[in-house]
Amino acid sequence: MKKVNYFILAMLALPLFTACTDNDETEPEVELEAVLVEDLYAPGAQSGGTEFVYYSLENNAVVDSEDGDWDLGFFGTTIIVNNGVNGDGNAEATVLNGVIFDELESVPTTAEFAIDTEEGNAIPTGSGNGWYLYDQPTHIVTPLAGVVILVKTNAGNYAKLEMISYYEGNPAHEDIDPFAGGYQTFRYTLQSNGTMNF
Repeated sequence: MKKVNYFILAMLALPLFTACTDNDETEPEVELEAVLVEDLYAPGAQSGGTEFVYYSLENNAVVDSEDGDWDLGFFGTTIIVNNGVNGDGNAEATVLNGVIFDELESVPTTAEFAIDTEEGNAIPTGSGNGWYLYDQPTHIVTPLAGVVILVKTNAGNYAKLEMISYYEGNPAHEDIDPFAGGYQTFRYTLQSNGTMNF
């Protein structure tokens, strides 16, 4: 009799265990969308600029001063991180070459993040060294194809960023006024859960 009772109890409890298993399934990951930042005006000295424009990738917003919670600073073609010689934060960055923004699904394990130092910035400056090419005859700045900037934000999250244009309205090459630069258009994808996956 006892054997029958244990069997019946086990059969009655089976749906409860099954229900718990079904509810404990991992929810599918939400697909991240790229944020487009258009015409962020951050002119360099050659265009009349006098100071950096500080930007928070976490908040998708300009930060009022270098004392705020920012990740990247823009001044013409120069991009700095909030760390090292240029800030008191924890931001870091590195530049990947030969990479397609949309196809980059995670931070490579070989990526070497850096901070800004007296020897150079984490995002190198100069034509062909970082994110852009400067054409001497035309004075036009063009973002390099296949370049993705990886950023570890001040909050410790990872973002991938692609520079799109240096001129207002992202004009066609033949319509660019080379002396009216400093309008940064870029897109980025931020992973806010602390993982390295995009």
